[in-house]
Amino acid sequence: MSRVPTQNSLRWRLLLGMLITVLIAWVILLTWVQRDRTRERTGEWDISLQRAGFTALESLPQGLEDVALPRGYRLASPAPSVENDANLEIQVYSLANGRLLLHSPNSPSQPFIASYQDGFATSMINGESWRTYAVSDADGLIQVQVGKSLAALQQELSHRMQNAFLFLAALFLPLAAVAWAITYVAFTPVLRLSTLLRRRHPLDLDPLATQDLPDEIKPLVESFNQQLSRVEAAVENERRFLQDAAHELRTPLAVLSLQAENALRSQDLDEIHHSVRQINLATQRSARIAEQLLDMARLESTGLNEAATRIDLASVAHTVVKDYRQRVASRSQTLTEDLQPGFVLGHLDTLGILLRNLLDNATRYGDIGGNIRVVCGPDPMPGYVRLAVQDDGPGVPQEYRHRILDRFYRMPRATGHGSGIGLSLVARIARLHGADLEVGPGIEGKGLGVTLRLAAAKRNI
Repeated sequence: MSRVPTQNSLRWRLLLGMLITVLIAWVILLTWVQRDRTRERTGEWDISLQRAGFTALESLPQGLEDVALPRGYRLASPAPSVENDANLEIQVYSLANGRLLLHSPNSPSQPFIASYQDGFATSMINGESWRTYAVSDADGLIQVQVGKSLAALQQELSHRMQNAFLFLAALFLPLAAVAWAITYVAFTPVLRLSTLLRRRHPLDLDPLATQDLPDEIKPLVESFNQQLSRVEAAVENERRFLQDAAHELRTPLAVLSLQAENALRSQDLDEIHHSVRQINLATQRSARIAEQLLDMARLESTGLNEAATRIDLASVAHTVVKDYRQRVASRSQTLTEDLQPGFVLGHLDTLGILLRNLLDNATRYGDIGGNIRVVCGPDPMPGYVRLAVQDDGPGVPQEYRHRILDRFYRMPRATGHGSGIGLSLVARIARLHGADLEVGPGIEGKGLGVTLRLAAAKRNI
């Protein structure tokens, strides 16, 4: 069942626009007709006077000016050929002495044009306005004067305009019905598509058919289909994310449960201490995985909601490095900084997450007693800022470097207890900032180096 269109309906707007356009066209047409009829000399009124004058002059007999009739002949009221010729009054004068030779029954006693000048004129006779026309014969013997009361002309015009208005008003309803039918037929595929969408299952992400849609609506539906494809990919991505997250959390949770049971059953303090230490390690790993999962989920769902601001990347790096020094010292590693000011447009929190994950990866997989270096400053490529975290640990073979940025990927026989989330989170943040990310060798060609290249921010004006 189709709904009644409201004022926000495209069909209603189209129909209303069509009808308003027709009404405006009719108003313009009626205005043009009125001006065409009332225009002096070239309008229909004056042309009818001129035609009547010429017709009357050509129909008069020769020698009429010599007939000794003091009052002239009284012409019978002629049957008009067209509506504009009705109510015309005719006078025929002798130009030699101004004697009235003939006149129509209702013509005034005074001449229409007292000066007997040929052509059009507007005269006031007995308090009444007349539109007149005078034409003389070639010999200048007689003159025919034709007149029509302006009041009669206005009444005639009003009558015609009223008839035209009634005709157009009667035509408006069928026209509106036809226009409604045309718009209904034109929008039937859209209405059918709307009904199909309302009846769809919430998880049905199949593309919509576009073959019967109007050309104006088809790009919208095609864009909607593209959005459905992106939503389907996002849903599938989230489904894999949840499966992988559940898999990653299963191991530390199993360790927690096992070590807790061992501690409860054991009477030996050393075994209890060992179980508690294992519980602590599993708890730390679970907390780290949960923190990374939350960061990843937040970025996947909302992206970067806040507006980018001008940030000194070296300042961010210095703050994060200071927080990591204690953890690095616990593994007897050396953390050095080579930081130069580098301003970028970015988001402070997410860039901090990026750098923490890079340092966590270098600390976790670097050698005990090894070296870690954080570098920030202008990139050799003009207009860019470079941020790199390098170590001299075992590194990553060339064939695996393109995979370590994938979510939950861990290199075969990798040491440490990573989750495979950290570097994928780094890659996601880099993409959101429009940055280039390179994975290569670390310090002096050893270990692993991850380099981020961001566009430099212009100075504030």
